[in-house]
Amino acid sequence: MDRWTEGSAEFEKQLYDDLAKMLATRYVARDYTFEFCDWVVNSLWGLMIAREARAFSDRLCEVYQAFDDGEWNHFGKSQDPVADYTDPAIAEIVSKLEK
Repeated sequence: MDRWTEGSAEFEKQLYDDLAKMLATRYVARDYTFEFCDWVVNSLWGLMIAREARAFSDRLCEVYQAFDDGEWNHFGKSQDPVADYTDPAIAEIVSKLEK
């Protein structure tokens, strides 16, 4: 991470922001699957936390939460949590990014 960001917390945050934006926009375009995006965002989240939030990204948190919500049935409220929770949340994130 330090090599990519030259040790800068600002650059690291920008990298997290950019990767989260790419995952969200590519997911909405159906270029990437839920499984792929969920795996990547979980990995990025783990990295960000392991680095003790030195460069905390609100955008990554928002995208992480949207994919995390697709991982479980919300106490029986959903037979398809990806369609019910992830898809609308990611669509809203992408909509905000386009403004």
